[in-house]
Amino acid sequence: WSIGRSEDNDISLSGDDEISSKHAQISFVAKDKQFKLMDVGSTNGTFASNGLVPAAKLKKKKNHVLKVDHLVTFGSCTFKWCFYRDGAALAESLAKVQAK
Repeated sequence: WSIGRSEDNDISLSGDDEISSKHAQISFVAKDKQFKLMDVGSTNGTFASNGLVPAAKLKKKKNHVLKVDHLVTFGSCTFKWCFYRDGAALAESLAKVQAK
């Protein structure tokens, strides 16, 4: 997934002026069975932390392995990386709970 300020990204964070138009990308490497985050050359950087230590600025054009519960910051937006193998099933079960 591409992440950035412009609308043509998979994840558009258009309201944050600290985010570059093409800021970062997340990819899945099947061979390693890992999600990886890469800063694609942003102006203000991409930061990641496991929540136990201060966030580190990622090196540009270098992959960073994403693990569940990592905190990732683009500009002034911080996200918690969550991945569920059965994400669609989880979303469906949560919708059923909310409907009750």
